[in-house]
Amino acid sequence: MSIAPSLDPLDAQIRNRLLHLWATRRAPHIGDFLRRPDGSLARIAAKTPRSFQLELAPSTYFFAGWYCSHSGGLSQEDVTGTLIDTGETIDAPAWFFHHDIAGPRRGVTCSIPCRIFRQPS
Repeated sequence: MSIAPSLDPLDAQIRNRLLHLWATRRAPHIGDFLRRPDGSLARIAAKTPRSFQLELAPSTYFFAGWYCSHSGGLSQEDVTGTLIDTGETIDAPAWFFHHDIAGPRRGVTCSIPCRIFRQPS
């Protein structure tokens, strides 16, 4: 059994570079959150040109800088229409490859600031 690598100084530099790309996004992306009318938060796990799907249960998100890729189940909830940025963020877990080298058991977990959106009233 191998132990997952932990975030070291080189990984922190890679995370900072990826965060710079992450900050350039404007539209809602996979990894961001939707605030439901009841106030609960759900993470965006998939998107098409016209809709978004939310994660079914806590999942993993591969962090590549300008996007995240979801791995896990999708809820049956289909969110359509334009989402409005609330201006809020929440730190959420994601992972990338240790020292930027792909391979098995090389995932490094970190947190990334994800935006919170809402549907129009």
